Amino acid sequence: MNRYALVITLLIPNLIHSMELAEPKYVTSENIITHRKLVHALCSSTYLMLAEFKPQLQSVNALVNVIDQMNSLKLAQPPIRETEIGFFILKKNPTLTFVESLKKSFSCTPDPAVASVFFSRLAAYNDDIGKKALVSPNAIQASNYLKAQNIERIVAKNADRGIVIPQQIIDEMTIPAPGSVGVSEFLQLMHDIANIIKDSPEDTLLSAESIYHNELNGKAPMVSQ
Repeated sequence: MNRYALVITLLIPNLIHSMELAEPKYVTSENIITHRKLVHALCSSTYLMLAEFKPQLQSVNALVNVIDQMNSLKLAQPPIRETEIGFFILKKNPTLTFVESLKKSFSCTPDPAVASVFFSRLAAYNDDIGKKALVSPNAIQASNYLKAQNIERIVAKNADRGIVIPQQIIDEMTIPAPGSVGVSEFLQLMHDIANIIKDSPEDTLLSAESIYHNELNGKAPMVSQ
């Protein structure tokens, strides 16, 4: 073996090792594998929810369903966190056959980066209501809150026109949520999801890469304070 061949032979293992360090290989976590059916169902529900999402009544049931599925995985053994799902979607881009088959009926089909950013926002939402000792609203409570917001808007609009809607009627048309339910936080979550979807693909991908920077580089994820 000549001198140059020997040098190359000695360098190749180091070069391969450097490439592996530069681009860590994603390995699906045992938690994801253990609950793969539930994870697949959650990913499917999320893609369907985001595809036609609007911060209005028609999106409430779909969002509540996704939150409930995520909470079930957080209580499973072993548990799975929101950001684990988000990173899994970002790296693996799980192919959801039936979602692909329905793509033509969607006004838009969110890409994995959108879903991964959504799960980061969902993690922040769940942390927030947990710190406030609140619970996430069910579909009926969330719908009632949105209806009350619409009634409040209509009352104000008519007041500007000199039309007064009696408070008794307003009270009869609205159903307040219990104080322990985070309805205003839920509404903010809906508005934030709508804004995430509106971002350009480039901005969304950069957001996802920033959020999951540690995971993408083979480091432990940042722990929220």
